Formats: sequence, structure tokens, C-alpha cells
Amino acid sequence: MDRMLFWRLRTEPGNKEFTDGGFDFYSILINGYRLMYARNRWRPDGLRLYVLGEELAKALGFLNYRDMRRRVRMQYGRKMLSVQAMQRHFR
Repeated sequence: MDRMLFWRLRTEPGNKEFTDGGFDFYSILINGYRLMYARNRWRPDGLRLYVLGEELAKALGFLNYRDMRRRVRMQYGRKMLSVQAMQRHFR
């Protein structure tokens, strides 16, 4: 995977969309794809958890979400993953 893409996923400023429980959800635009990530309001380090879906799969270079699930073994049941966890799976 592209190091620049993962750097942008970690640092790109987002627009706050809504709040649900203990999470604030933000959206960013990377390479023409609108991606959603969540931040835990009570976590001091501000870890970004990206919502797994079609847009994220396409931004990472896969055909669609199902193609990404077939090729890469990740914890899809969590529905959200951090950039660091994604990088570990793509090494």
C-alpha cells in the first residue's frame, strides 16, 4: 500500500458530521472518496477509527468491499479499524 495514503488517513483534517454516544464522526475527502472516521470523545490520544465500507475499500485500491474481504484478513466484525491496524494487515 501507499505510505502517502496512510499518512493522509492519519493527518487529514476532517469535518465533524455528527455525534453518537461516545463517538464524534468526521468525514474527509481523499482521492475523490468520502471517508468516515470516528473519534472516541473520552480517549486523550485522538485515535481515528475508520468505518469499513465500499468507499474505504476503493480508496485503498480494491474493486469493492467484498473484494477487500476476500483478499485481506481483518477484524471486519468491529466495523471500524485504526490506520495502524490497517497497516499491519497490508505488510
